Amino acid sequence: MNVLRWIRRIAGLAVLAAFFYMFVLDERLAGAWYQVLPAIQFVPSLLTLIAVSGSVFAVSFIVIGLATLVIGRAYCSFLCPLGIMQDVLLRLEGWFRIRRRYSYRQARPVLRYAVLVLAGLSISSGLLTAVRWLDPYSLFGRMAYSLLSPPVHCLSHWIASMAEPRGILIFSDLAKGQMPLFVLIVGLLVLLSFVVSTMLAGRFYCTTVCPVGTLLGLVSRHSLLKIHIDADTCVNCGQCEHICRSGCIDAQRGSVDHSRCVLCFDCLSVCPKDAIGYGLKCAGLRVTPVGQRRKLLGGSLALAGLGVAPGVALRYAGVREHGHSPVMPPGAVSITQFKTLCTACHLCVSKCPTDVLQPSLIAYGVDGMLMPHLDFSRGYCEFDCNLCSQVCPNDAIAPITIEQKHTLQLGTVELDENLCVSYTQNEDCGACIEHCPTHAIYGELKDGVHLPKVKPQGCVGCGACVHTCPEQAVRVIAHAVHTQAERLEQPEPPQPEEPPKGEPATDEFLF
Repeated sequence: MNVLRWIRRIAGLAVLAAFFYMFVLDERLAGAWYQVLPAIQFVPSLLTLIAVSGSVFAVSFIVIGLATLVIGRAYCSFLCPLGIMQDVLLRLEGWFRIRRRYSYRQARPVLRYAVLVLAGLSISSGLLTAVRWLDPYSLFGRMAYSLLSPPVHCLSHWIASMAEPRGILIFSDLAKGQMPLFVLIVGLLVLLSFVVSTMLAGRFYCTTVCPVGTLLGLVSRHSLLKIHIDADTCVNCGQCEHICRSGCIDAQRGSVDHSRCVLCFDCLSVCPKDAIGYGLKCAGLRVTPVGQRRKLLGGSLALAGLGVAPGVALRYAGVREHGHSPVMPPGAVSITQFKTLCTACHLCVSKCPTDVLQPSLIAYGVDGMLMPHLDFSRGYCEFDCNLCSQVCPNDAIAPITIEQKHTLQLGTVELDENLCVSYTQNEDCGACIEHCPTHAIYGELKDGVHLPKVKPQGCVGCGACVHTCPEQAVRVIAHAVHTQAERLEQPEPPQPEEPPKGEPATDEFLF
């Protein structure tokens, strides 16, 4: 049985390394991991099933459920990055020679099912605030991005400074940009609370707080394969109970709470009598009565209904688009849909090549905390880039082609003539005109100065003009619902003004 333990360790470390690799490295180095790894996560696949039935992500939700019904709650220790990270933290006890004897802990059904109902209500109502702070994938993504990106960027900047003179530019993009300070603080606070709860109570998050774990635990009660204790062989030495970090083994009664067992297989290696096994039910295993199983199944369905029914009522009670919103990523469609599907995992933020996508604090409201928006003080939305729509695991940013991106209007630009140097100082600048990819900003020659003018119908709200304007004279007014922009022809270059009658025509050069 030690083989199962080592398989879990190797698989878990490989999955954890792959997730760190995906969240921290540039998309060219990360390869196609961002298309594979989020697809095996429970909440993203569930939200995709709600948004787009038939998606590959939606299929994985069904596969995870069926696998749990057969082999038990292996998802938490084999595929969930936060669960694996929790196991790594617990392993630090051994590395630092901290010996702790665990013991059986009574389940906290009120807390567990209250969190599950809250998560179900959150998803079904489209108010994902609770899910953003409970979903293990999103919590891990925010921690990985906020805590690992800064050191990686600093290291890359140092390497790039030595590599660029030699013509090696692959490290240059990794060294770009800095994240807002509040993102780093939130990441540190989440990690600190996670570490403290793990050190004090073992797998407390997995067994009590995580709604995914609670739901899979309800399924794993009836799984085909389970950890079992042979009552005829067991001598009640308690070693299995003392090593169980989930606190789900009661050695005195010879029972295992399968709803909390995450199949770490540590108990199999310490039993001196080989009384613990993993497989089909055997004669010595105490089986839950059929009547009790029916009550458990009925209770599970009731909990699901309690969480979903009110949420559905809230969702369709008359949701209206907000009159004002931050500039949303291309493909977000509308602020209502975006807030309904985005869990703020920050995968799109970590992959944005120009750093324009940044987590917001409360730009979307308190219920949209940490959701990404376009911050033009840090960058602009590249006209020929659709990467954020390709990496989003929840379809909160729907997949769009480059051709669709070219006419997708995120907002419209507004010019403040009281700040523009072309108007206030009668000087040529032209930064906004030069960088506009759709020619929505053009120059009108007057008194020898090219005055910027705007055609809002052709603006896509990319923010290139905002990012390059030295006087902050332009801004993008965001759309709460994305619309289509018109394709504009490139304007003719402005003709020089004719000189007044009686004066000879001269060019602008005086030699």
